[in-house]
Amino acid sequence: MRKLVDSEKQMTCAVALAEMESVYRCSLLTRLAVERLERKSNDLLTYYNENHDWLQTLHILLFRYIGGNDNKEPMTKMARTVTSVMCLRERKMRCNVEALLFGASGLLEGRLLDGYCRQLMNDYEYLQQKYRFFTPLYIADWQRGNIYPSANPLVRLSQLVAILCDNDVLIDSLFACKSADDVCRLFDVESSEYWAKRCGATYSDGRPPRLGKTKANMLGINVVVPFLFVYGRQMNKQAYCDQAIDLLESLMAESNKYTRFWTGYGVPMLSASDSQALLQLSTCYCAENRCDECGLGKMIYKKD
Repeated sequence: MRKLVDSEKQMTCAVALAEMESVYRCSLLTRLAVERLERKSNDLLTYYNENHDWLQTLHILLFRYIGGNDNKEPMTKMARTVTSVMCLRERKMRCNVEALLFGASGLLEGRLLDGYCRQLMNDYEYLQQKYRFFTPLYIADWQRGNIYPSANPLVRLSQLVAILCDNDVLIDSLFACKSADDVCRLFDVESSEYWAKRCGATYSDGRPPRLGKTKANMLGINVVVPFLFVYGRQMNKQAYCDQAIDLLESLMAESNKYTRFWTGYGVPMLSASDSQALLQLSTCYCAENRCDECGLGKMIYKKD
């Protein structure tokens, strides 16, 4: 199978996949999508095994993925510091949830604080004593340069506050997600006008940005779907596993360097299930030269 390994950007495989009968291509991509979902499940279980608490597991996942690739790690640390229990207890007082997150983030460190931020820090110090928790993160932990204003961690934290406070029990809202529209409604939140202005993230008419359909779709793929799938497996509730797979098929396909390579050769990509399958193919088979273990590689090899 040497030629598959050496072929520039897997051109041989891309052409073969594009020309494959749709029934076989669909079967192959479905297997790859489930395989990727199972890999994500293993990652999610590491969070669950920290405390065997489904609410906290969802809490960590949400923080991790709302932060984006640039701030995934500090957001994960934040979720372990400001726990789901704290946020649930304080959710009726949005200012308290805001104080917990912004205070613990360390992002106000070294800033010239106005009256609003000083009040946040005062509330944070009180809550820190109340919960007897933690050393906050440092401002240096965060990536703040070379990112869009709408992705500034201060803006993302304000959106996170809205998600946590607008849903009485977030996990119940997640279980109710059965379509892409449900996911968009779950994450259809607006940034704080205060933080949007401070970060230069407002729209041209001065409105603060909403989380956005693309970001909501990403959270559906990386938070809602894996959580439903793992919860269903662990609790022996197949309906949630089926719901996860159906939901993945209803979400929009992602566009990135991996998926654009395959679509560039004519491989159809109809949903997030397809894009996740192509991502699995690219990163876990092509990139690691595992042609002899790859369903597509085996099919091409048999033809030769």
